[in-house]
Amino acid sequence: MHVVLAQHFAHPEKLQQAQEGVLKFGLALRSFSGFIGRHTVIDSEDPTRILSITLWRNKTCYEAWQNSPTRIGFTERHNHMWSRATERSTYDSIDEL
Repeated sequence: MHVVLAQHFAHPEKLQQAQEGVLKFGLALRSFSGFIGRHTVIDSEDPTRILSITLWRNKTCYEAWQNSPTRIGFTERHNHMWSRATERSTYDSIDEL
C-alpha cells in the first residue's frame, strides 16, 4: 500500500471554502482506480492547516491520479484558496505481523 500525507495551507479568509473544497476533492478520489481511502484532519491550533492522508493500492495508482486531468483541473480551479503550495510526503507501508 502507498500512503500520501498532503498538508494544505488555506488563506484565513477562505477557510470555510477551503475545507469544503478539500471534501469535494475527496469525492473525486473515490472513483479513481487504486484509491483505497482518505482521512482529513484540521490542526486544532491553526485551522488553516488541513492534513489529508490518502491510501493507494500502490505508487503507480497514486502517480496516475497525480497526472490525471481530473486532479489537475480541480487543483487549477481551486488554487486561489491556498496561501502556499501543498506539501506532500509519500510512504510505502510494510506488512504488519
